[in-house]
Amino acid sequence: MSENAVVPELPAENGVHVWRTAVVMPFITFAFVAARFYCRTYIVRRAWTIDDYVVAATMVAIIVHAVLIANATYHGMGLHIWQFTPELNSQYYLWVGISSEFYVLSLAGFKSSLILLYLQLFGVNRKFRIACYITLFYTLGYLTCNALTEFLGCNPIAKKWEQKLPGHCINSVAANIAYGAGHMTSDLIIGILPLTMVWRLQFPTTRQKIGLSLALGSGLM
Repeated sequence: MSENAVVPELPAENGVHVWRTAVVMPFITFAFVAARFYCRTYIVRRAWTIDDYVVAATMVAIIVHAVLIANATYHGMGLHIWQFTPELNSQYYLWVGISSEFYVLSLAGFKSSLILLYLQLFGVNRKFRIACYITLFYTLGYLTCNALTEFLGCNPIAKKWEQKLPGHCINSVAANIAYGAGHMTSDLIIGILPLTMVWRLQFPTTRQKIGLSLALGSGLM
């Protein structure tokens, strides 16, 4: 980062690929979400349940996040560190910070909708229901902490993107490691949870049981 750095016309470098991804991926996600609601409304003909409303809200958060990420490429995202000026560096951290809030919100919605679906499918089992509520509390708990520290991690708040301001920030490396561990453990639990119930069910063939396990265990991906 240098005052004399030559900033190319933005988006540039890897920012071009980030911009393209931010534009294309919401359309792919929307196609799957639309297929879900089409099946629910016109094929299965069932009323929307709470997990459907969570999915719909999450789709909105995903679109907002994609727009913010695409906009961030016009403020330095994708450039090499030596191409940043101090002013551009401040803009970059500002827009990444804003987009991160919607990323966390999208994660919370996606993971919550899966757990709520499990409750509908297997909630008659008391132990499984308790496990789902504990997982939901854990997932929303660490993601809420993630969102709050992302926004309130510096004192004053503006120091997050104006690094020359007097004040202090939390240890972002330690925070990212902690939240990364939270992501991995919640993904693992959400992926395994339905398998404990599927393998108790009676199926004509083991192949059907494996197929349903793979479908419900897709949360691991």
